[in-house]
Amino acid sequence: MAQSNNIFVRFLSAQNKAVWLDNYIKYKREKRNLAREAIERRQIRREVSQRFSLSSESGINLLLDANSLVDRSILETGSWERHQVALLVSVARQLSKSSRVTFLDIGAYWGLYSLSMFKSGITDIVAFEPDKNNYAQLLSQLFLNEAISRIEVHNTALSSGVTKMNFKADYYGDGNRGTSRIVTDSACDVTTLTTKKLDDVFFDEGRSIVVKIDVEGHQDNVLMGMERTIKNNQVFLQVEIEDHAFASFDPIAKRLGLRRCGVIDVDHYYTNITSDLLAHILRSSERFVPV
Repeated sequence: MAQSNNIFVRFLSAQNKAVWLDNYIKYKREKRNLAREAIERRQIRREVSQRFSLSSESGINLLLDANSLVDRSILETGSWERHQVALLVSVARQLSKSSRVTFLDIGAYWGLYSLSMFKSGITDIVAFEPDKNNYAQLLSQLFLNEAISRIEVHNTALSSGVTKMNFKADYYGDGNRGTSRIVTDSACDVTTLTTKKLDDVFFDEGRSIVVKIDVEGHQDNVLMGMERTIKNNQVFLQVEIEDHAFASFDPIAKRLGLRRCGVIDVDHYYTNITSDLLAHILRSSERFVPV
């Protein structure tokens, strides 16, 4: 005989009504929880689909976060720091004609410069990104572009030595993860990390090194930590420097044998490459202003 769908009939026909009722309550509670979880999953999917999206720009597959400035710019305009990226790629490719080239991406965020170098054919790339969320996004980009084993990545902050420092993600609290930085205060929302200097993790000599430094104000310390690298290699360096910070950075660069050769917006360029070779390399660069 088929079991009745009427709940009261099933209850009255149960041999042990207390056990039946207990099981029925558990069943209803579980069903209610599953329904709530389904609603939450749908909500999460909506939020994720609104915030995160997959895109492809200039042959690079990207997972982008609409809450963050760089990502939003790429979603809306198709680019970020287009002239700077193009310049460094051009310099690296020109240098690769006569020597082995390494690209160092210091303050990589999610790897726009590194991926652009990778797609252009540069094979020796090392990226440094201390922010754990940015680093996770960086790994996602490498996976999407089949570059996991091709680009060396370090979840670490570079400085002038090995020391503990305070680090604040999303410095302005507006969702722009590109503003994460080392800070001097010890507010409740900072984390402590141990810095390294480049000379302790990079040992190559006699090659051409193209470097991008974007570390939100910590560039003096990063530069002091790469003295041996600069001395033993041919270097072309792009560094983001706000106006108020230039006076402290420039003397350090000169002491290490670098001369300032140009600027694009807030990005300044330093090198120890001979003037004739540099002029040839930079001949066709857009928006590069020699100094």
